[in-house]
Amino acid sequence: MYKVLIVDDEMPALRYMQAIVEKYATGYGIIDSCTSGEAALAVLQREHVDLLLTDISMPSMDGITLALKAREMKPDIHIMIVTGYADFEYAKRAIQASVDDYILKPVSVTQMKSSLDKLRLRMDEEHATRLPLALGALFSRKAYDEALLTRHFGAGRFHFALLRWGNLGAARGKLKATSLIPLENAPFHALYGRDEDEQVLFAPASMSSQEFQAHVQQYVRQHRSAATTTLLFTRNAAAISALPDFFDRAAEIMEHTTVIGHHQVSYLTGNNNADLTRHLSNATLKRLEHFILDCNTRMIKDAFVTFAIEWDRERLPQMYATTMVQQLVHLVLSARPVPGQQQDAIMRDVRDLLRNANTYGDLMSSLYAVLFDMGAIKDKKLSTEDLYRYAVEYIQENYAKSISIQNVCSEVGISQTYLSRLFRKHGNTSFNTFLTQCRMNAAMALIRQHPEMALRNVASCVGYEDYAYFSKVFHQSTGCTPSQWAAAEAPQEEPQ
Repeated sequence: MYKVLIVDDEMPALRYMQAIVEKYATGYGIIDSCTSGEAALAVLQREHVDLLLTDISMPSMDGITLALKAREMKPDIHIMIVTGYADFEYAKRAIQASVDDYILKPVSVTQMKSSLDKLRLRMDEEHATRLPLALGALFSRKAYDEALLTRHFGAGRFHFALLRWGNLGAARGKLKATSLIPLENAPFHALYGRDEDEQVLFAPASMSSQEFQAHVQQYVRQHRSAATTTLLFTRNAAAISALPDFFDRAAEIMEHTTVIGHHQVSYLTGNNNADLTRHLSNATLKRLEHFILDCNTRMIKDAFVTFAIEWDRERLPQMYATTMVQQLVHLVLSARPVPGQQQDAIMRDVRDLLRNANTYGDLMSSLYAVLFDMGAIKDKKLSTEDLYRYAVEYIQENYAKSISIQNVCSEVGISQTYLSRLFRKHGNTSFNTFLTQCRMNAAMALIRQHPEMALRNVASCVGYEDYAYFSKVFHQSTGCTPSQWAAAEAPQEEPQ
């Protein structure tokens, strides 16, 4: 809601302008009305004003002088002059005051509404540009445009939540993405966190904490499927200025909360009692080393299966599983050294596993394949290129469904790590990148062939139920939004 200050020394004209703004101008609210320039300056001194709507002819201080002083006080203010004077000298001075519009009386409701609507769209564009800067300054703990955030999100206190779809990735550190995620019919706001699988959600405390949690959990269920989701809520509402502190604390706690293959919902607590010493014991490592040196694959497999069962049963946080996986990798590479290039490939595959595994069983079976079976290819009669082609064909036939890397692996009969290796070797790409490109190509083809088709339906036809997410991915892939791309591709009418 943009705040309007109306100034006119004639009460009938003042009431007329008030009625137009209140009844017909969408997105505006009157913060005050004054009958003199001096009174208007006093309001500007103590209140935030988006639009100054003023007459010119007033005693003591005319509207142009008021506009110049207002511009001096608030450089970003928007100004509209409504006057009966068509004199060029007045118009020239109005230009010097950088007014947004100069409207001659008598003013019709239609004319005034049209001018206010155009100005609102211009202010919306300005705020869309400035909002990420304000959010970036807030999260960097620098001076930020508090009025802009208040105007966009409202004043008062807020509920916060940190959401992660999937396992912990390589992302660490501060939130970097400060553009709002477009959400439809959601009573809260969302920002991307450290990567696109993480979101910071917040809503005004006019909604109860229970309502906020219910809305967020419904959003999680409906917008993306993942074997692992982690949600952290605040217990108490806080001012928007507390959002950076919440994010830092929640991101740290999430490191100790996320469990591969499980959905976690918890509250942000005041302390963190994480045990940072969890690791495989020396006795366990010694026993495994003996199995490795003896090439006793059955006992190694049994050990890996046992780890997976124990970790899943006790819901071991991923950070501890990561530590133990790293111990196992170091043990194997020490007992069975490999060339540096192969070692780099193994480490990359292990990182992929930790990021993409659906369960601890999936993680440990794939880890065994990476360390001992080299992707289990020795049991396959097909060549690596045949397997790659098979995977590609399956994706091209099923991209419109909700498929994952696990679906493709089950169909082809290989591990996730080996599939990732095939895409890097034969396609110079990754599974996710290839799947996304298939969907984007299909979306562009649909828009070309059926320009009348609703873009939301296009998204659904290529595998995206969440239109906002589809729009973001499309923009990343093509450099423009789906609607911009569709407009550019639309056939141009030939001039008569």
